[in-house]
Amino acid sequence: MPPLTWRSVFTVVSLTLVLVLATPLADPGVRRAAFAVPYEGTNYYAPTSSECPYYSSWTPSCSDSTKRQIAADMNFATDSRGGRFQRVWISLDQLFACFDPTTGFCGYDWGAVAAVADTLRTMAHHDVTAALVLFAQPNRASDVNYFRFEALDGRHPQMRANYIEAAAQFVQYIAADEVASSSVGVIDLENEGYFQNKQALQDLPNVCGASAGCIDRTLSLPFFADLYDRLKHIAPRFSYTVSAVRGELLGPDMDYWLSMYPVDVYDVHLYISNPQAHTSSFARAKDLPKPWFAGEVGTSNTGDSDRACYTYDGDDPCTVATNRSWRQHLGPQYGARAVLIEHWGAVVRDSDGLPALTDTGRALAGLP
Repeated sequence: MPPLTWRSVFTVVSLTLVLVLATPLADPGVRRAAFAVPYEGTNYYAPTSSECPYYSSWTPSCSDSTKRQIAADMNFATDSRGGRFQRVWISLDQLFACFDPTTGFCGYDWGAVAAVADTLRTMAHHDVTAALVLFAQPNRASDVNYFRFEALDGRHPQMRANYIEAAAQFVQYIAADEVASSSVGVIDLENEGYFQNKQALQDLPNVCGASAGCIDRTLSLPFFADLYDRLKHIAPRFSYTVSAVRGELLGPDMDYWLSMYPVDVYDVHLYISNPQAHTSSFARAKDLPKPWFAGEVGTSNTGDSDRACYTYDGDDPCTVATNRSWRQHLGPQYGARAVLIEHWGAVVRDSDGLPALTDTGRALAGLP
C-alpha cells in the first residue's frame, strides 16, 4: 500500500464529511426501535396469600409465599404462552421501614427490597420481562401500603420530596443488580397517575380545590417531571412511563396530553367490550411520537361479575373474544409494542392446586 500524502488525507476527510452531512438525522422511528419487549403478557399485579392483605407481597411475613407463587407462575407463563411480559405492582410503600405522617418516607426495610430483587432475578431466569409499577392507589378497603396522595396536595413538600427520594433509592438498588435489572422492561412511575391523583385529591384538602386542570398542571405534572428527571439521571438504562387512561393519550386532546407526559414510552389502558367499534380512537396511536404499549386491556365490565362480559372472567365468551381482538389487532394495526391482558387470573386459573389456562388463555395461545 503506497504511503498517504497530504492530498490523499484531504480527500479521505472530505469524503467522510460529505457522508456524515448527507446522512439524515435520526427520526422518531429510530427511537421507537429502542423499546423492545415481548408482545404477550398480563397485568400480573402482585401475588398475595389469603393471610396477606394487598400490597404486602414482599413484606417479611409474606415474601416466602410470594417467592413460591411467582416462581410457579413464571414457569407456567413461559411453558404455556401465558406471556413473557408481566406488569408487576410493587407499591413502594410496602417496602418502607417507617413513614412519618408529615414528612413521609424515612427509610427502607432493605430485606423487603432484596425480596423484590429476588423476584426480578426469578423472572430473568424464566426469560420474563417486567413492567414495574412504583406507586399504586388502593382499590379496596382492605388494601394497605399504598401511595399517600396528600404528598401531592401542595401542603406537604417534604413528603413529596421524600417519595422521590424513595423511588430513587429503590431504582438505584435494582439497577446495581445486573441480573434483576436485566428483567426490567419499563418502570411505571404511578399507575394511571393523572386520573388517580384527580380522583383522590378532589376529596382531600389541596391548593387546587376541585379544579381538575389545576391538579393536573400544578400538582401532578411537576411531580412526574421531577421524578422522571431524578430516576433517568440515576438509571438511564431503564425506560420510564406513567400509565394513562384511553381518553388522555388517545382522546381528542392528544396534543395537550402529550405535553403532560415526561416519559420514554406510553402505556395506555383500554377497557372496551367491542373494540372493533372504536378503531378511530386506536388510529391516533400511530401519531404518538414515542413507542407505546397497552399495559391493561379488557372489557367495559370491570365491576359486575353477575353480568356478561366481565373482564376478570377468563371463560366468558365475550371476554375471550374481546381479549383475542386486542391481542390480534393492537400490535399489527396500531403499533402497540405489547398487549397485557387484565389480568393474570383471566388467562391462568388455579385448577386443583395447579395452574391451567382459561378459555381466554387457550384462545390467546392459539394465535400465531
